[in-house]
Amino acid sequence: ETLKEVSLGYNGITHVGVVKLAAALPVRKTLRKLWMFGNRLGDSGIESIAKAVPHSGLRVLNMHVFESEAVIVGEMLKKGARLRALYVNE
Repeated sequence: ETLKEVSLGYNGITHVGVVKLAAALPVRKTLRKLWMFGNRLGDSGIESIAKAVPHSGLRVLNMHVFESEAVIVGEMLKKGARLRALYVNE
Protein backbone atom coordinates (compact mmCIF):
# COMPACT_ATOMS: atom_id res chain seq x y z
CA GLU A 1 0.00 0.00 0.00
CA THR A 2 1.23 3.48 -0.79
CA LEU A 3 1.01 6.73 1.11
CA LYS A 4 -1.51 9.06 -0.54
CA GLU A 5 -2.12 11.79 2.01
CA VAL A 6 0.05 13.51 4.62
CA SER A 7 -1.16 16.05 7.14
CA LEU A 8 1.64 18.00 8.77
CA GLY A 9 -0.34 21.03 9.92
CA TYR A 10 0.96 22.91 12.96
CA ASN A 11 4.00 20.69 13.43
CA GLY A 12 6.62 23.43 13.71
CA ILE A 13 8.08 22.62 10.31
CA THR A 14 10.45 25.29 9.02
CA HIS A 15 12.22 25.88 5.73
CA VAL A 16 14.83 23.26 6.68
CA GLY A 17 12.27 20.46 6.94
CA VAL A 18 10.20 21.49 3.97
CA VAL A 19 13.26 21.58 1.69
CA LYS A 20 13.88 17.93 2.56
CA LEU A 21 10.22 17.07 2.09
CA ALA A 22 10.13 18.84 -1.27
CA ALA A 23 13.08 16.76 -2.48
CA ALA A 24 11.02 13.61 -1.91
CA LEU A 25 7.91 14.78 -3.79
CA PRO A 26 9.11 13.98 -7.34
CA VAL A 27 10.21 10.52 -6.14
CA ARG A 28 7.00 9.67 -4.24
CA LYS A 29 4.53 10.34 -7.03
CA THR A 30 1.73 8.44 -5.28
CA LEU A 31 1.32 11.21 -2.70
CA ARG A 32 -1.84 13.10 -3.70
CA LYS A 33 -2.59 15.40 -0.75
CA LEU A 34 -0.18 17.42 1.37
CA TRP A 35 -1.44 19.56 4.23
CA MET A 36 1.25 21.97 5.50
CA PHE A 37 -0.88 24.74 7.05
CA GLY A 38 0.29 26.38 10.26
CA ASN A 39 4.02 25.99 9.63
CA ARG A 40 6.57 28.72 9.00
CA LEU A 41 7.93 27.50 5.68
CA GLY A 42 9.69 30.72 4.68
CA ASP A 43 10.62 31.87 1.19
CA SER A 44 13.13 29.06 0.63
CA GLY A 45 10.65 26.42 1.80
CA ILE A 46 7.86 27.75 -0.40
CA GLU A 47 10.27 27.96 -3.32
CA SER A 48 11.41 24.35 -2.87
CA ILE A 49 7.80 23.12 -2.74
CA ALA A 50 6.94 25.24 -5.79
CA LYS A 51 9.79 23.70 -7.78
CA ALA A 52 8.88 20.14 -6.77
CA VAL A 53 5.09 20.19 -7.19
CA PRO A 54 5.04 20.25 -11.02
CA HIS A 55 7.15 17.05 -10.98
CA SER A 56 5.08 15.31 -8.32
CA GLY A 57 1.76 13.51 -8.16
CA LEU A 58 0.21 16.08 -5.81
CA ARG A 59 -3.36 17.12 -6.53
CA VAL A 60 -4.16 18.96 -3.27
CA LEU A 61 -1.80 21.32 -1.45
CA ASN A 62 -2.53 23.40 1.62
CA MET A 63 0.03 25.78 3.14
CA HIS A 64 0.39 29.22 4.67
CA VAL A 65 1.69 31.70 2.13
CA PHE A 66 2.41 35.32 2.86
CA GLU A 67 1.93 38.06 0.32
CA SER A 68 5.64 38.16 -0.52
CA GLU A 69 5.57 34.42 -1.34
CA ALA A 70 2.48 34.52 -3.56
CA VAL A 71 4.57 35.22 -6.66
CA ILE A 72 6.50 32.00 -6.05
CA VAL A 73 3.25 30.04 -5.89
CA GLY A 74 2.04 31.72 -9.09
CA GLU A 75 5.19 30.61 -10.89
CA MET A 76 4.57 27.05 -9.70
CA LEU A 77 1.16 27.09 -11.33
CA LYS A 78 2.60 28.42 -14.58
CA LYS A 79 5.12 25.55 -14.68
CA GLY A 80 2.48 22.89 -14.99
CA ALA A 81 1.43 21.95 -11.48
CA ARG A 82 -1.48 19.53 -11.84
CA LEU A 83 -3.20 20.60 -8.66
CA ARG A 84 -6.96 20.31 -8.41
CA ALA A 85 -7.04 22.31 -5.19
CA LEU A 86 -4.61 24.83 -3.74
CA TYR A 87 -5.33 26.30 -0.35
CA VAL A 88 -3.12 29.21 0.62
CA ASN A 89 -3.79 30.84 3.94
CA GLU A 90 -2.11 33.89 5.36
